[in-house]
Amino acid sequence: MTLRKTILNLSAVVIILSPKIRAFDTLKVAAALDTANKEVYGAVEYQLPATPPLRSVEFQLFANVYSSDTTPYMREIRGMADYFRQKKQFFGIRIDSFFIDGADRSAELKINYTNATLPGSNDEIFNNKRVKIYFHTMIPEPGDRLSYLRGNYLLDGWFPSPAIIKSDGSWYNPYYGGFTELVGEYYIFDVTFDAPAGLSCIAPVPPAESTLTEGILSYHYQFGPAHDFALILSSEYISDSAVVGGTTIRYYYRDFERSAVPALKESVRRAMEYMTDHVGPYKYKYLNYAYIDFSFVGGLELPALISISSPRGSGLVSRLGSLTATHETVHQWFYGMIGSDQCRAPWMDESISDFFTQKILNFRRSGPYQLLDFWNITFSERDYLRLGAAMASDGLTVTAPAYSFTNDLDYFGTIYSRGALTIETFENIMGEGAAQIFWRHYYDKFLFKHPDYDAFMQTVGEIAGDNMVDMIGPLFNSNEKIDYSVSELENRKLDSVSYEISFILRKTVNLEYSVPYRIILYDGGVLDYHWASEFSSERVVKRLPYPARVVIVDPDSKLTIDTDLMNNSELYSGDNRPGLRLSSGLTFLLESFLSMLGGI
Repeated sequence: MTLRKTILNLSAVVIILSPKIRAFDTLKVAAALDTANKEVYGAVEYQLPATPPLRSVEFQLFANVYSSDTTPYMREIRGMADYFRQKKQFFGIRIDSFFIDGADRSAELKINYTNATLPGSNDEIFNNKRVKIYFHTMIPEPGDRLSYLRGNYLLDGWFPSPAIIKSDGSWYNPYYGGFTELVGEYYIFDVTFDAPAGLSCIAPVPPAESTLTEGILSYHYQFGPAHDFALILSSEYISDSAVVGGTTIRYYYRDFERSAVPALKESVRRAMEYMTDHVGPYKYKYLNYAYIDFSFVGGLELPALISISSPRGSGLVSRLGSLTATHETVHQWFYGMIGSDQCRAPWMDESISDFFTQKILNFRRSGPYQLLDFWNITFSERDYLRLGAAMASDGLTVTAPAYSFTNDLDYFGTIYSRGALTIETFENIMGEGAAQIFWRHYYDKFLFKHPDYDAFMQTVGEIAGDNMVDMIGPLFNSNEKIDYSVSELENRKLDSVSYEISFILRKTVNLEYSVPYRIILYDGGVLDYHWASEFSSERVVKRLPYPARVVIVDPDSKLTIDTDLMNNSELYSGDNRPGLRLSSGLTFLLESFLSMLGGI
């Protein structure tokens, strides 16, 4: 999930969340992997900024989401919680000591879940002071973002990271409930990491230097601006590389995964070229992909580092593998280079990434990219999105925070599927030319920053005007599923040369959008009109020279957010021939059923 702009000088001020706050320049991490105890230990060091006035110090301990089976995070991952409970083992970060300008303040530190706070005393101000945190992180076996499984290590959220400073000098510590991901500032990372020489260490960039001492390799990495720094380690990796544009793409896989690599390379190439041409250039020199053994099937986006679950007999060797690789690559724009608060606004990376995934998969193809094509039954990426959106519960909004969801079906159906269809509808309403300008401008404006909903809409207004903002607002904020329908088509002969045609148009959400509808007459004539009523339903009456055979609302599928195709067309009851959209609706239902049997 990422976006871009012309790269900033690394010494420049980097902005996060509030456009007036400067990020920390450098975040230093010096740590080592203890393979015997499945731990990482070390120290994090950084300097607090000069402004605004800071009367406390806060930092994040993301790994504490695994600290019990009752944390807000683990309550939504019941299988993992049950497994840890059975093993009677939980995981997290232990703070060994905490220093401010060399003074030990460990005794004053207060830790609550993932939030660590030094309250400060009297009129103490912490600006420009040096923070150093010594830590031990216990690695879950297995976890999701932080995990050890079958000799593979995935290290994300493995060290304490500063909380986010707001404009008034207070701190924002994200609430890591269900479905949330690590949220952080942009930094220049200066990382030293020690690991046994038998493990390949995959990082966002190659090490600036490495030294071998008594079987331990010490790597030194410099990377940024980025809001996270992750590592993957395994003793089994084979490596390969390719160059796309000016970016070196590095691939890491095991021998049994070799056959999946060519398809992965092609998916990555297509995604990189499309995003560069249509949004903006990728700003890092390297991008890395590693197959890994997850406790789930799918992929995980990290800055300049993408982990994909091993295709050990899974669907990832099929067309779903291309979908996964494309989606995670798009995240390097919408998440990596253009940040977002995945806890509060997951749509800003997941919805947008799923939308661009569909565009890339369909780009320069004669027809829609089919996830399923079997016995002349097809199931496209858009069908997959429609199914997910239709299956999610009512009463949910695309802009809801991640921690407000309580099950996979609602979260993925609303944020990924309905969200992607929302972005597609927004682009269809705006128009292709304006949309291209919008995405490039959005990239330029928010490269290495964290826009929110208001910033997104402000950018829409800059490109397409405030009326467009008013028009598309309900797409994002309505808790009712958007549905346009036509019904009760009637033909009444008035005289020898004319008929009265009437039907009812309905909508569930009042979009300020003039929706097209089409009347197809019995003589084959096609008449196109628009409906822009402020009411939720209206009987439309037309006087025409021939009776109507079928009426279709939104005939060109501009409102892709409308997931119910069964009511978008109405065939005159006296005609037993199939309506145009009706047949596609029946196919959709069949395809939906099949996807439930074999989808991700």
